[in-house]
Amino acid sequence: FTFNLYRGRVDWKKLEVVDVDRIVRDQDVELLNIHMDSVSNCNLDSEYDVKILDPNFIKLFRLAQLLIDFLIHCKKYLEHCIKVAHESLKASNKCSLCGKVFMSENYLHGHHSRRHHPSNYIEQKPQMIAHSPPVQVCLDEV
Repeated sequence: FTFNLYRGRVDWKKLEVVDVDRIVRDQDVELLNIHMDSVSNCNLDSEYDVKILDPNFIKLFRLAQLLIDFLIHCKKYLEHCIKVAHESLKASNKCSLCGKVFMSENYLHGHHSRRHHPSNYIEQKPQMIAHSPPVQVCLDEV
């Protein structure tokens, strides 16, 4: 993880039309995301003569930028973790005989008992029986 270099400039015309109270009232996260880059990449030195600004305001603004950077990093990390967990879950509830994916282990076991029960193998063609592993082996693997 690294912090941004903060080399951007603020689009003052876009910023002028932003109604912060409406964003809060409507919880308009989409509009907030549109303006996030403008705020998080703003270089105060290029926008203002920082000598006339209160040093604590500059510190507050820069801390807010660092927090935004860190939270964006956390969001990307959590999205990656969710993707990995989702893929792992899909693989863990996948039928080893037919490849169908189920929402839970209970659904998978129900599927095995309905579709791949040993009595169902008698009705299958002989070549399918030769390629189908015993149900008990599949259940033990799950």
